[in-house]
Amino acid sequence: MVNTGMDEQLLKAMRQLRQREAIGLKQGQTVPFTGADVWNGYEISWLNRWGKPQIALLRWVVPCQSVYSFNPAVLQAYFNGLAMQRLDSSDALKKLLADDLSRVTDCSVSVDLIEHDAFEQEELCTEFDGTSLDRLFVELDQYEGADASLLKKDSEQQPHTEVLTSNLLRVSDPATGAALWASVRVAYTGAPIEHAGLLRYLVSYRMERMEAETCIERIYMDVLRACQPQRLFVYARFTRRHGMDVNPLRCSAPQALPPMQRLVRQ
Repeated sequence: MVNTGMDEQLLKAMRQLRQREAIGLKQGQTVPFTGADVWNGYEISWLNRWGKPQIALLRWVVPCQSVYSFNPAVLQAYFNGLAMQRLDSSDALKKLLADDLSRVTDCSVSVDLIEHDAFEQEELCTEFDGTSLDRLFVELDQYEGADASLLKKDSEQQPHTEVLTSNLLRVSDPATGAALWASVRVAYTGAPIEHAGLLRYLVSYRMERMEAETCIERIYMDVLRACQPQRLFVYARFTRRHGMDVNPLRCSAPQALPPMQRLVRQ
């Protein structure tokens, strides 16, 4: 039996409207950044034409211009539904997934399957490159909501290029309250951003309830407005839930995707 794609009821259940009012944008408004959400699926299996189970890792990329994302729990159920589907080839599965995921997001989604023979080529990175904010000795006491007033820049200093990182980002899923953990990388060119202020700002998300993608868009917009860098790149890798992880990146100018190296917590 060949899966011919999801029905409309499943599509609607899987589709999740991005909550961009949280970053001061109206629905349908052109976003003031570029980027994508890079998803990885680790529980992908199907049957080949002879009925033998196959496994693979799945990577799919959703442009940030899409107004839709995914409900991870429903998406996991969709992937689980592939387990008893017979397909002629992995290319047939790629086409099926690309078609279905593109329908959900109403945009072109690129799909890549990493099959078993290529698993050893997958790279693991211990941490992001850059200067870690987590090593700062600072007193922190703001956790109830993201506070952009904590962001400071030193306008008297010459603009420079810097990469700052933290493993301490945490928000909660707005529907279930489940914790969403992430490592975040902020690369910019502009007046120096105060390190302690940026760390305080990231930690202030600790009790926020928002989707992972919305969180990164909020960080991007807050840093852009408060610190006015000439160039800005915000990238986060969230830990796994529902058998998948999401890695949103938002930047001020189009650029190639960074190396897709999983961090140690993923």
